[in-house]
Amino acid sequence: MDINNNILSGFIKNNFLNTVGDKKLNIENNLVESIKTENLDISLTDEIKLILNNLNLTPTKENIKLLDILIKNSITLTDTNIKTMIQTNKMSSSDSVEKALFLISNKMQPTKENINQIEKYIFKEADLNKEIENLFKSLIDSEETIYLLDNVFRGENFSKDVILAKEFLNNINNNIKKEVFSKLQNNNTKDIINILDEVISKDIIFDKNKLNIIKDIFYKENINKDNFKNLFSLDVKTKFETLSKQEFNIIKDALLFTFNNKKLKPEFEKTFKNIEFINKRFEDKFTFNLDKNNMEDIGEFYNEINSITHKIKKEIGELGINSDKILDNISDVEKNLSFMSNIKDGIFLQIPIMINNNPTNTELFVFSDKKNSKNKKGNNCSALLSLNLVNIGKLEAYIDKIDNNIYCQFRLEDEDNIKFLRDNIFMLDEYLKEKNLLLKDVVVKKLDEKFNIITNYKNKANDNIKLSSFNAKA
Repeated sequence: MDINNNILSGFIKNNFLNTVGDKKLNIENNLVESIKTENLDISLTDEIKLILNNLNLTPTKENIKLLDILIKNSITLTDTNIKTMIQTNKMSSSDSVEKALFLISNKMQPTKENINQIEKYIFKEADLNKEIENLFKSLIDSEETIYLLDNVFRGENFSKDVILAKEFLNNINNNIKKEVFSKLQNNNTKDIINILDEVISKDIIFDKNKLNIIKDIFYKENINKDNFKNLFSLDVKTKFETLSKQEFNIIKDALLFTFNNKKLKPEFEKTFKNIEFINKRFEDKFTFNLDKNNMEDIGEFYNEINSITHKIKKEIGELGINSDKILDNISDVEKNLSFMSNIKDGIFLQIPIMINNNPTNTELFVFSDKKNSKNKKGNNCSALLSLNLVNIGKLEAYIDKIDNNIYCQFRLEDEDNIKFLRDNIFMLDEYLKEKNLLLKDVVVKKLDEKFNIITNYKNKANDNIKLSSFNAKA
């Protein structure tokens, strides 16, 4: 008897001891004759059908295959695991098996909310750094909620500085619109207003990357479509790319005309400094400082964020303010933190950090090989770090530590950046030697398929990354 038959026999013995007898015969007689097992082990098929029927689940060809996947992955055939596999398959349009295996491994329910959160991680829509930014951008939309900032940044007249910056940016935005529409008259008015509303806007108050683009334009008069489009949200970026050359040049000239106004120039510089000061206080509170903190402090960092979102939600309720946008942004942050904290099998963290003075959302995966864990020392581990960097784009770094030996694989999207990293790998070697670690092997290659929360559940090796299981725990 093979391992699959052992699993099934044990399951039947433990769960259906009193029901197998005559009931099995009745169940088999009632099965739809058209069910085809295709590549399933024929000796297992009757047992699988019996299990499905005893759980009041239809023994369709698809359900039989899903149970076979559980068996081949040596997953205990409890009713919870079986129903999670089948329900996730019904609720997902893609990667349903991988999502189900993830949920089962982490003892999570196959709810719509959990599946949606997994999909947000897969498609890089869940970004803790951006979610926090969006929350505070929504707080300054209204005069009623802007004063809640003072409760977050205790002991500081934070809202006053934000209001001054917001008023100046709104005035500049109106001036630029007047300048543009004095020279431009066409049917594209609505789209151009949407574009201008994202060029000089209050959003730069909590978005350092946008602020840096505007400062670069202001001080260097560096305006081209490539750097300009990074100011826009996805839908506005699409509108911007359809602008005619004449329309773009009119917007560009209006911006330069406003920036070069001698009376306004000192006000711009004063506002930039004010926003930088606001952003610095924001970053100190909502980015994880790797120089001052250890990874053991990440739990306290998350707890502080959670505490702030709960407090804002409570104060909005007490003030009687009806703001779906703020509540939706709070929900995004809380769902992200909650999902990470409820993962029970390993480590997965989203960590807002500063790299070269730019905020970025980092994803950390720490892997464990349960099959070989008894033979490994406590200091050995494997991890993958996923970063979005301003200058080189997406970077994935897989690191394997065995004793004091380090093995690395770096994956990047751009060939020039791959060459740059290869040429400068000696810097990593020198850094590790200072830490009494030895760089044994480095591979730098093209990033073809981005790693995500369910990658290790796919039935194929992820390039050279061969790990027995993906584990995630916050």
